[in-house]
Amino acid sequence: MASPTRDPVIDALRTVAILMMAGSHIARVVDKDVRPAWLWQALDMDPLTQALFLGLAGASLIMSLESAKARDQEGGWVGARTRRVGELWLLSALLFFFDRGLQWPDIATASGILSAIGVSILVFTPFAGLKRPLVPTAVVTMAMLGFSVWLDATGTEMFWINIGAAPLFPNIVWTGVGVMVAAAMRDGQRWVPWSLGTLAVLAGGATLWRYGYTELMTEPLGRREFPITYAGRSHGLANTWALIQGEELRRLKVTYFDPTTLGMPLVAAQVVLLTAIFRRIEPVLERVRSTLLLPGRYSLGVYVVHLAIIALPVAVIGEKRPVDSNLAAWGFSALVFAGCWAYAAGRHRMIKRARAQASAA
Repeated sequence: MASPTRDPVIDALRTVAILMMAGSHIARVVDKDVRPAWLWQALDMDPLTQALFLGLAGASLIMSLESAKARDQEGGWVGARTRRVGELWLLSALLFFFDRGLQWPDIATASGILSAIGVSILVFTPFAGLKRPLVPTAVVTMAMLGFSVWLDATGTEMFWINIGAAPLFPNIVWTGVGVMVAAAMRDGQRWVPWSLGTLAVLAGGATLWRYGYTELMTEPLGRREFPITYAGRSHGLANTWALIQGEELRRLKVTYFDPTTLGMPLVAAQVVLLTAIFRRIEPVLERVRSTLLLPGRYSLGVYVVHLAIIALPVAVIGEKRPVDSNLAAWGFSALVFAGCWAYAAGRHRMIKRARAQASAA
C-alpha cells in the first residue's frame, strides 16, 4: 500500500499557526510604547493560533493512523502517539525551566501550548483509533464543550485546566473537532465538515454582529485576564541559580489572557474561512510546500528555535522587554522569522539527503 501524500493545506495552516505564535511571542519582548500595530494584532489572534494548533493535532491523529496502516505499522501507532505525548511534556517542562526556573509544581504541569496538545492527543488517541470514531468523538467533544461553558458561566478558575498559558479548556474541544473532520473526510462523510463549517460561519457571524470583532478576540468577552505569581527576578536560569545560592526571590506577577467559549464561534468561523481559501488555492500551495510552507512542515522544531532566538536578548540584557525601539522591533522580527525558515529549510535538506542515501544503498 502506498504511503499517503502530504496535504499542502495542512502544511499551510500549520505555517500560519507557527508564524502567528512567533509574532505573539516577539510582541512580549518588545516595549509596549514602541510595539508595531501588527504585533498587537498577533497578541489578539492568540485564540485563533491555539485553535489551529489543537485542531490540527486532532486531524493529525487520523492522518498518522492512515500513514501507519499504509506502512503496515498500525500495531505501533498507539505507542508512537504515547511517546509523542511524553516528548511534548518534557519539552514543555524544559521550556518552562528556561522561562521561570525550577518552580514546583508549575514545572510539572508545564502549562503551555505543547502541554495542551500533548494531553489532547492522549485523550483522543483511543477515539481516533476506533473503526468508526465519529459518533464517540462527537459525544466526548460536546461534553467537553459543555464543561467549558460551565466553567465560564460559574466563573470557576483552575490553573492548567482553564487558566494559565494556553490552558486545556476550551482548547481541547478543537482537537475533538479535528478528529471528527479528518475521520469524516477519510470515511467519505463530507456532510460532517460541511455541516460543522456552515454552523461555525453562521454562529461566528451572529456573535460578530452582536459583539464586534475586537470584543470577541480580547478581554473581557473573548479572553479572561488572570494574574499568577512566580518567584523570580529574571529568566529561569538566573532564578534557579539564585535559589541554589539561597537567595530570597520576590514574587513576580504574570498575567495570562485565556480564551473563553463566547469567542469560540468567531474563531471557528475564521478557521473555516482560512481552510476554504487554502483549499481553493491548493495547486499554488502544492508548488510552494517545499519552500514557503516548510515552517509548518517542521513546526515543532521551528517552535523551539523561535523561542531560543527570542530568549537570547532577554537572557543577555536581563530585561523582560529588551527590544525598545520600533526599528529594533521590525529588525528583530525579521531575524526570528528568518531563523524559523532557515531551520526548516536545513531540516528539510537533511531529510532529503538521508532518504537519497538510503535509496542509493
